[in-house]
Amino acid sequence: MWVRAISNIMTEHSRQQDPAEALRRALSEHTNQIQVHDSSLRSLTEQQSLTNQELEHIATMLQQTLGTSSTTPADDSTAFPESLLSSHFHDVTSPNPEKFSGEVGN
Repeated sequence: MWVRAISNIMTEHSRQQDPAEALRRALSEHTNQIQVHDSSLRSLTEQQSLTNQELEHIATMLQQTLGTSSTTPADDSTAFPESLLSSHFHDVTSPNPEKFSGEVGN
């Protein structure tokens, strides 16, 4: 062949970016994002832990209050509504919607 070698030298006026530099920059940006997300997750975990502790404290207080109210007569200021003492949960289902005919206004 008449071409012996092609020089792989990039010049300043070339607008091409070095692939290795582009990869370094992308990895750096991803690292920064991961650090931000990690910090956010740690903060959320700490907040969740505090919330769980507060809920446990509230649950303990309620158990103590309900336990003492069942052995001693409660006056109106400390009595709990019946709905709190015997909470009932049930599934609510809605009827299936009518099949859409494809026409507007029907």
